[in-house]
Amino acid sequence: MIRRRFFSLIALGVSSALLLFAGLVDGSKTVASAGQAVALSATSVRCAWVVVQAKPGNTGSIFIGASTIADGRGTELDPGDSQPFPLIPQDRWHWYDLAEIYVDSAVNGEGVTFTYFTR
Repeated sequence: MIRRRFFSLIALGVSSALLLFAGLVDGSKTVASAGQAVALSATSVRCAWVVVQAKPGNTGSIFIGASTIADGRGTELDPGDSQPFPLIPQDRWHWYDLAEIYVDSAVNGEGVTFTYFTR
């Protein structure tokens, strides 16, 4: 009985680790209309860490935050600046969700690139 429970826990740990860290991914998001917050993803994407970088070719500021970032609220990035969302330890209950990270732009048609590690 103890041996079966031990191996079951090992199997659970291995399968959880595979679910927690699936791979490195990148993307980009453009804000069509300045003042309109846009989520990094239209669907839920769980990740362990994220780095968002304002495109170096932007001419204005980018703002990162929750859906309330319109009107200049949130973390401001100048062109080429980046904002890391640090690694969340391996825990299947905590993660970042790209659908909950929003960007806004001071200038129409500018945006960000981002890199993340999926869970």
